[in-house]
Amino acid sequence: MPTTTIASLPYDVWARIVSFIPKDILRNLYAVNQALFHFAMEERYKSLYINHLRIPFTIINQLSDPFRASKIRALHLRPSPLGHYISEVSQKDLQPLKGNIKRTADDSWVKKHLKRRTGPPLTWPLNTSGERREAILSLLQIVKGLSGVQTLRIKLSQPECLESFRMTTPLIDIAWQACSSALRRVHFDFPLDVIKCVLPSNLHLPNFEEFSVRFSVTSRTTDSEEVVITNLVPFVNNHHQTLQKLTLFTHEHFALDSFFHQLSRMPCLTSFSLTQGYVSSLQTDTSGLHSFLTVHAGTLTSLKLVFQALGKPYVKAPLMREWFKQPCLKVALPHLRTLEFGLWDFPSSFSTPMGTYLKQYNDSLTSLIINNKPLLTYEDINNIVTGFGAPGVLRYLGIGVSKVPGKIFDLLAINLPSLHALSLATDVWVTNQYRTMDYFCLWQNEFCAEMRPLSYAAWDLRHLTLTLNTQSVYLGNFYVKTILKALPGLQTFNRIPKQNYLD
Repeated sequence: MPTTTIASLPYDVWARIVSFIPKDILRNLYAVNQALFHFAMEERYKSLYINHLRIPFTIINQLSDPFRASKIRALHLRPSPLGHYISEVSQKDLQPLKGNIKRTADDSWVKKHLKRRTGPPLTWPLNTSGERREAILSLLQIVKGLSGVQTLRIKLSQPECLESFRMTTPLIDIAWQACSSALRRVHFDFPLDVIKCVLPSNLHLPNFEEFSVRFSVTSRTTDSEEVVITNLVPFVNNHHQTLQKLTLFTHEHFALDSFFHQLSRMPCLTSFSLTQGYVSSLQTDTSGLHSFLTVHAGTLTSLKLVFQALGKPYVKAPLMREWFKQPCLKVALPHLRTLEFGLWDFPSSFSTPMGTYLKQYNDSLTSLIINNKPLLTYEDINNIVTGFGAPGVLRYLGIGVSKVPGKIFDLLAINLPSLHALSLATDVWVTNQYRTMDYFCLWQNEFCAEMRPLSYAAWDLRHLTLTLNTQSVYLGNFYVKTILKALPGLQTFNRIPKQNYLD
C-alpha cells in the first residue's frame, strides 16, 4: 500500500487542519511547507483597505507582486482622501486602466467633477505632482490586478467629502473592471448623491450573490426616488438570476414602493433585510414591500424587517392602531427559518400585537431576533413566547428586555424547552419582586439567593450570552457561577467555555 506523507495530504485535509490554527499564528507559517505557505499568504493578504492617505504608499511595493495580489479576496474602499491625487492624473493615462467600463450620459457629469478643484493639492508624503501621479498610477495598476476579489465594500465616511469622493471615480471603475469575474458580494455605504459615480451602465457580475446598500441623501436637490429607479433598479435587475441576499438600510424616509414594484423576480433569493424610516400609514407606502415579499415567498428562508418611527405625532394617529394589519406583515412565508423584527421609537402599545405577528411563523422558525428600541418588558416577552410554536423548532432566541427578573429562565424553559442558544440584553437585572437597590452588590446578593435553589437540568440550552447595557455594572464571578449552576447543561457563557468560570 502507498505510504501517505504529510506532503501528500490533500488540500481539504490541510484546510481542516488550518481551521484550528489561530489567525495570528497562521500568518507566520509560510516557511513550514508549500500547503501552509499558501494558506499563510491567503490569511496575510486576504483583505486590502484603501482608506487613508498613508496606506496606498505603503502597500504599493508589496502588492506590485502579482502572487501577493492574487491572494486578496476582499477590497475595502473609502477612497475620498485620494480624490485630489486622482484628479491630477490625465484621462489619457487613466483610460488604458479602465478597460471597457462604460458610462451613460452621466459620464460628462462625472468628468466635470474630476476636473474640479476646490482646494490646494494634498502634498504629503510626496511633494511634486509628478511623484503623486506616479504613485497613484502604481496604485491603480495594483487594483487592476486584483482579479481574485470576491467582496467589494465602498464607503463614504464623511458626507462633507462628497466632492473628493466623486474624484475617485476612476479608481472605482478600475476596481469593477478587475473584480467583475470573481465578485460575489458588494456592500455600499454612501449617500445616493454620488451613486452615479459608483455604478457604470454596463456592469455585469456573473457570480454576484449578495448586495447590501446603506443609503441616505445629503443634498436637498437630489431626487432620491429618481436616483433609486435609474441606478439601483437596473443594477439589481441585471443580476436578478444570481442574487441570493439583498439588504437595504436607511434611517430616512424614502419612497421605496416604486423600487420594489420594478424589481424582477429573483429565483435564488433566500435572504432579505430591510431597515427603513416610517412616518405614518398615510405617508409610508408599504404596498411595494408587500408585492416583493409575495413574489419571493417561495424562496425566502431569512427575513429582517426593522422600522424606525420618524414622526411621533404621526405614529400615534388613530389609523396606526391597525398597523400590524398591513398586507406586507401578513405574507405567508412557508420556508422562513430566520426572522429578525424590530420597531424603533414606536409607542409601547405596539409591543402587544407584535406577538401575534411573530407567531404566524412559529411553526417554521429556528431563529428569532427581536430588535426593539426601547427594549421590551418582561410582560411583552411573556406574551410573545407563551405558546410559541411547535416543540423543538425554535433553536435560537435573541431578545432585549428592559428589566430582567430571574424568573425569565422559568418562562423560557417552560415555553421553549428545546432552545439551544439564548442571547439576552438588558438595562438592569432585578429580583423577582422587581426590586432594584441603591447598591448593586446588595441586589446581586438577593438575586443570587433567589437563583441558588433553582435548576434547569432538563432544559436543552447550551449557549447563553448576557449583555448589560449599563457599562458601570459588572457581573461578578459569584453572580455568574450562580447562573451557571442553575443551568447545568450550558457549554458556553458569553462565548467562553463554561468550565473557565468554574475552575
